[in-house]
Formats: sequence, structure tokens, C-alpha cells
Amino acid sequence: MPSITPTEEPNAARAPLRVLSEAEVVALPPAEWLLDGLLVAGSLSCMYGPPGGGKTFVALSMAKSVATGRPMLGHAVRQTAPVLYVAAEDVHGVGQRVEAWNDHHGRPAGHPVSFIGEAVNVANVAAVDALADAAESVAAGLVVLDTFARCSVGVEENSSRDIGQVVGLLDRLRARTGAAVLLVHHSGKDVSRGSRGSNALLGAVDTELECVDGLLRVTKQKSAPADHPTGWKLEPVATSAVPVPRRWDDLDHDKSRRDDVLDALQRVCAIGDTVASGVWQDAVTTTGLSRSTFFAHRKALVESGAVRQSGEGRNARFAPGTSSESESNPHREWGLDGLSLDGLSESESETRQSNSDTRTNERTTP
Repeated sequence: MPSITPTEEPNAARAPLRVLSEAEVVALPPAEWLLDGLLVAGSLSCMYGPPGGGKTFVALSMAKSVATGRPMLGHAVRQTAPVLYVAAEDVHGVGQRVEAWNDHHGRPAGHPVSFIGEAVNVANVAAVDALADAAESVAAGLVVLDTFARCSVGVEENSSRDIGQVVGLLDRLRARTGAAVLLVHHSGKDVSRGSRGSNALLGAVDTELECVDGLLRVTKQKSAPADHPTGWKLEPVATSAVPVPRRWDDLDHDKSRRDDVLDALQRVCAIGDTVASGVWQDAVTTTGLSRSTFFAHRKALVESGAVRQSGEGRNARFAPGTSSESESNPHREWGLDGLSLDGLSESESETRQSNSDTRTNERTTP
């Protein structure tokens, strides 16, 4: 098993712990948003999704929005700040995407987004301190690690101990810089089961975002109630593309594909019986339906009640169900009920911002 560099030497001098009175705790200010409904200032967040699912496009859009104040898919920027982006996989490709974003948005003025074009091992104290130095040098209010896997070499991601020690080092980074940290992470083979690796990461983050099939969902939010999912799609710009709001008419094709997935289950599952996920997936005849897309449709169908699930993981079995909710509200099965994508544009984000003013102070306990 690889070992992780401890955060402190055994005999290192420790600063005294600050003890707060009840009155001091009550008087603490509420959490402040960087990006309304998505990123909290000074927090640890994780956005996950399947390979090729658009995570980097969305993460770059978040970074550019925080830096310039330009709304991101209708989410208002509450605080602008410089951003440090660790592009650990393909810094040259990132450059094309940044240029496309600048062209699409009219090259707005604001703070810079700075880049590190190599992986930084956040399992190593010296590397984390070097990253903190770099973040402080540009006064970063947000540090993005893309991807978490490339920036945690040697870590057993299924080990709660290893992940816990990495989280401790990320806390060290945040304590030194005051910056929020966003991890861009992969989902597992079964997208419906969340991010890859130990659940210790989910337990540690303040915010978790799921980026799958053109939907950005808040799956965990410590500082406020989870917001509605945000629909997005990629719009080609020059040699790259940028995320733009997704509208209801964009869902027609996807709704048809989801119907195909449900029809396949109805064909292979006898009344009163159940089938394994693999049998169901093999029966889907929709051309070009990827594994991750199948799992996304499967998850939505189960959540809507259109499909019944028994068991978890490899023992999961599925059968057609009934859902009066889906029949009365066809958008509920998408997890989009209450979200008005029709006509939504980034210039209209002021409405969402005004509606969220009171929500900023509505804190929930973790």
C-alpha cells in the first residue's frame, strides 16, 4: 500500500486551539456564495461525471465566471476573485476552450484565471504547500484541481484512510489561502452510484455536484437547500465549444431515448419478475447509447417511479413500475420540475439572484 506523507511531524509544535463560546458561534456570519447555489466561498467541493461528459467545459465555465462576474448557466456570481486552475490532463486543449469562452462572452474584463499545466500531488505536504504558494501569489479565491485522480497519484481512492489524509491536506491548502477548492472527479462505472472511490470524500466535501448528460445537479449542499438541476448543452465556438443553457425543446430527443430504455425493460421483464441491469442494457436498441447514458436514464426512471429497483450494486434487479407523478408531470422524471429552462439565458440571471437573496441566509445543518 502506498503511504501518504503525514500532515505534521509527530513532535511538531501545535498552535493553541481557539475555543468559541455559544454566543460567538451564534454570531458567526453565514456562508457566502462564490457562485450562487453551486460554490461557497472557502469551501471544499467536488464535481463528478463520466469521462467525456463535459466536466472540464463546465469547470472552466465556473472558473471564468468567478473571475469575471459573468453568470454561469443562470447562476449569479456573488463574489468575483482570481482563480488558479490546475489543468493536470490537457493544458493545450484547455487553452482552446478558454479562448472559445472568451469569444462567446465578449471577452469580459475582470480578474485573471491562472493555470498550472501539470499535476500537483495533493497527497504530499510539500506539493500542497507549493500549490498554496502559487495560489497566494495570484490571490486566488478559487483553486480547481482537474482531475482529482491525476492530482492524487499513489492514493488508494477506495481507502477511507487515504482519502481522509488527502482531505486533511486540502484543508491545509484552504486554511493557508482562504480559497475555495473544487475537485473535478470521475464517476464510477455505474454513474448512478456517484463519484468514484471511497464515500469518505462525499462525507468531507461541503458541496457535491453531478455533471451527467447535460444536467448539473447539486447532490449535496451543506450551506443551503439543494437548488434545482441546471440544464446545459455544448454550443460549438471556433475549434471548441462552451456550455450554454439547455431549453425544454432540447429535451425532446433525450425523452425519446429514455422511452426506448423503458420499452426495452418492458420487453425483457415478465410480469411479476425482475431482471439484472446487464440484461436490461443489452435489450436497449437505441443507436449510440453509451453506458453512462444508460445508467443516467436508469437512475431517472427509478427516481420517477417508472421503474422499481430491488437490491443495490451488482445485486440490483429491475422491473417496470407505475408512477402517477410522471403521468401528471412529465418533467418530474427528469428531476427538472420547477426549473424553467425555456427562455433562460445568462442575462436573465438577475432574477435568480434576487430570488436567492433570502436563501443565502437560510443555512442548514450538515
